[in-house]
Amino acid sequence: MRNFLINVDFGGLGDHLFYSPIPRLLKEKYGNGARVYLCSSSHFRNWQTYELVWKNNPYLDGVRDRFELSFEEQLKIQIDPNAHISQHILARYSLNFSHEIDPEIYFNLPSVSSSHKYLIDLNFSSYTGLFESDIFRILKNIGREWTFINPDSRLKKLITENEIIQTTSLFEYASLIQKSKRFICLTSGGATLARALGVAAYVYTEPYYPQMFKHEKNHHISIGKRNIYRKLVRYYLMEKNIKRRLNDR
Repeated sequence: MRNFLINVDFGGLGDHLFYSPIPRLLKEKYGNGARVYLCSSSHFRNWQTYELVWKNNPYLDGVRDRFELSFEEQLKIQIDPNAHISQHILARYSLNFSHEIDPEIYFNLPSVSSSHKYLIDLNFSSYTGLFESDIFRILKNIGREWTFINPDSRLKKLITENEIIQTTSLFEYASLIQKSKRFICLTSGGATLARALGVAAYVYTEPYYPQMFKHEKNHHISIGKRNIYRKLVRYYLMEKNIKRRLNDR
């Protein structure tokens, strides 16, 4: 019997969704002799992420404390450094794919009654390098038909003609995205959640955002110009993000 342990170091929604196909793929490769567990020390920024991504996953055999893996299960595959992040994660479990693997959700989302077909979410908890001036550029291109979902207090002050929705849970948020006709967001967990729901999101990115984190089935719109100042800020924010994530653990 082969035992596999999934340990998610960072606790964001997108971080967990990147790991979500692993149980199914390991069972397909090794059959019923494989046991796949989520490590109890995995970090969650929001406990609802566990319920949405892992609780109903039929290929996951439960949650366990860290255990020693055999040599075979510690094998890693070397892949193209420019490959999508999902391919890098799968390679840690000796799963080799030449293409991006979409995240998976098995949670039964609640039914929502909504007439909001065009949703936009400009929140992000990772430091993507977008400037406030970039947000202004995005807002100039947004028509009145777009509904803002969970805007923060600063963004609310800039919204004068559009409707606003504040969701009460991650599940309601996911349901609204699934039901939407179009979804705009930044390079955040929302962009990865859209892929799991089969929704092609329109994602605004800054020019230096790494290609490996972009879902190929989403539509990416680069905003802002490449210059040395933006590049330095990008580097600073990436370092700050790493420290923030480590402090979150």
